[in-house]
Parts: sequence; structure tokens; C-alpha cells
Amino acid sequence: MYKPRVIIVEDEPIIVEDLRNVLEDLGYSIAGTAYSSQDALQVLETTEADIILLDIELNSPIDGVAIANIIRKQYHLPFVYLTSFADQQTIERVSRTQPYGYILKPFSEKELRACLEIALYNHSKEKAENGQLNKDWFDRVINPPLTSREFDILQQLYMGKSNREIAKTLFVSTNTVKTHLSNLYIKLEANSRTTAIARIRELLQ
Repeated sequence: MYKPRVIIVEDEPIIVEDLRNVLEDLGYSIAGTAYSSQDALQVLETTEADIILLDIELNSPIDGVAIANIIRKQYHLPFVYLTSFADQQTIERVSRTQPYGYILKPFSEKELRACLEIALYNHSKEKAENGQLNKDWFDRVINPPLTSREFDILQQLYMGKSNREIAKTLFVSTNTVKTHLSNLYIKLEANSRTTAIARIRELLQ
């Protein structure tokens, strides 16, 4: 079953291990870890991921904010800040990098889960709205190929719409939507909306 892939950029090894354990319990896979800005640049260059957890204060020549600008401009991946700082100056500075989330340490498992799911959802919606889904391309990478209706529902799913919203848009019943979603999950090797969206994102890379 597909698991969304996370890169952790954090200079405290204990926090990295705590994050690893929590994320794996939540159904994510750890694509890579970096303890400095130099490590982060190397991991980004060589590792495929769906989302990045990024500490602001790194024990490095450049900090997490500088790394965030590189992620946004070169890799187009969603990133969430991890930080102990909540002062106005820090918030204003990081806001300019357009993060998908901001988590204050110490954080709870529920906070981390909610922030990641919202970040992945918002990134998926942006890509879908930008018209980055193409059935012919998906037919080449998914076997068996999607039916036309399954692809319609995949597009709606990727935009973050609920079953009821999908049914209304496509003029079908919610039971029909559920049936097609079950088939989609099988073809995408996913078991939930979150993992299905992450799998679609992986295929788009």
C-alpha cells in the first residue's frame, strides 16, 4: 500500500527519531533525513518525496527559510515548518516563503497529522486546478487503465472534493462515487483519500 513520503530536515537527532516514529505510526514513509542545510540540499537532489518537514533554525551557514525558498523555486513540493519560534518577526519572514503549514515545538501527534494532511490536500488541489492531470498519461502508468468515469472521479478527488460534491458535479449518486473510489484505490494501491492523493502526486513527478 502506498505511503506518502516525507523528508525531515531537523538538526536535533532526538527530534528526528521522534518524528520518524510518529510519522511511521501515522502511515507515512521516511524518504530521507537531513541534519543541516548541506544535507538537505543533497537529499532534495537525490530523493523523491511528497512533503517536507523543515526546521527553521539549522546549525548551518543557511537556515530553513533559505532552504524553503529553494524548495519552492526548484522542487515545487509542499513544506511545513517546524520551529520553537512564534515571534512576529519570524512569522513575517517565513510567510514570504509560502509554506503549507507551521508547527510549533513541542507538538502533538494530532497536530502533526492534521497539518500534513491539510498541506498535502492543498498542494493536490493546486495541481489539479492547474490542469496537471491527463488521462492518456495515467493510462500509460496505471495497469489496468482507468475508465473514463474513474478518471473523472480521480480529478475530483485530487481537488479535495467530498463524495457528495463529486456526485453533484458528475450527476451520479454517492453510492456510484463510492464504488468508483473503491476501484480507484485498488488501481492506485491506496487505502484512503490521503494515500490515493499521495500516490497520484508520486505518479505526476
